[in-house]
Amino acid sequence: MLRKKNNLGTKTVSLVLSVAMMVSVMASCAKKEETAKVSETTSAAATTPATAEETTETTTEATTTTEATTTTEATTTTEATTTEVTTTTEEPTTEPEPEPTTETIDPNRDLTCYPYEELELPEMTEQQRKIYDDLGDKIAKFEPHYYDRKELGYDYMDDILFCAGVIDRMHLDYMNYYNLVEVSDDNGDLSGIRLEYFCKWEDQDPSHDIDDVKAGMDAFYKKVDEILSGLTDDMTAYEKYYYLAEQISNNEDYDYDGYASVQAAPWAGIMGGKSVCAGYAAAMQYLCQRANLYCKTVSGIYRGIGHAWNLVKVPEGTYHVDITWADELGEVGSSEWIRFFMLTQEQILIEHEVDDDTVATGKKEYVHIYI
Repeated sequence: MLRKKNNLGTKTVSLVLSVAMMVSVMASCAKKEETAKVSETTSAAATTPATAEETTETTTEATTTTEATTTTEATTTTEATTTEVTTTTEEPTTEPEPEPTTETIDPNRDLTCYPYEELELPEMTEQQRKIYDDLGDKIAKFEPHYYDRKELGYDYMDDILFCAGVIDRMHLDYMNYYNLVEVSDDNGDLSGIRLEYFCKWEDQDPSHDIDDVKAGMDAFYKKVDEILSGLTDDMTAYEKYYYLAEQISNNEDYDYDGYASVQAAPWAGIMGGKSVCAGYAAAMQYLCQRANLYCKTVSGIYRGIGHAWNLVKVPEGTYHVDITWADELGEVGSSEWIRFFMLTQEQILIEHEVDDDTVATGKKEYVHIYI
């Protein structure tokens, strides 16, 4: 009996000691928890947006304290603090700018261009040659003149008209502003020929004032220089012809009404306006003449109608260029436009007939034609 009582007392003492130890441990934990919170508060106060190095050091210190306390709340707080610090130190990223690219041109391109070949004067009598020189000089100086038939005779009148036709081929720009008018007497007989000047580009009541005519031609020559300034030494012959044809096509429209006085002159293709096929061809030939590029005018028929176009020359040979129908059927650069640019002899004969024995020598097909 006494042994059992003693055992009970021993158990009671042990229980009391256990409770005391638990109270002590709990008090110790509470004290450590309070210490951890104080440490955390101190750490948070010390963590200011100063430098990344100081922030990292504070974070490490808080983490060490948390590991010592093993408290879930402290650990969670530390993780939140660490995340906040990491976000603060991140820097925005920018995508690198793309490097500029430059288009390279093949340095081995054939830049050969063939010079303009002046037309040869036809055979002339001594009188015709004198008339040709005198008439051309007067036109260049804008000098009006009257050739009297009674004084000079009918043969002289015929020679004047013949020489005017030669001048039109040799000096395409003169066709913009000069005119020969046959004057008849009361009986309807030829009494003379009057050389006059007027602004042919003015469709309605054109001015015959010489100063107005000179001003218009000054503007014409200035525009020609402007167009030619677009030609560069690094362009191939093909590219130069394309550029000039593009300028004409953008400036000129076909004259279906037949009112324009500059129908066969280069004015419309350079200054803008309306003309017929001869005007398109004259504009191309005149620009090529000024640019010293090979070019001729071809006479023929297109779909049963009298027609004119050009012949140009590139390293592969000579080719036909019909700006009139290129402009009529399509915009510059379109398949409809390009099918009339740089055609071989076989290609031009699909729809054209050649009257003056012109033969294109180029064999390379720059464009495929589908009729």
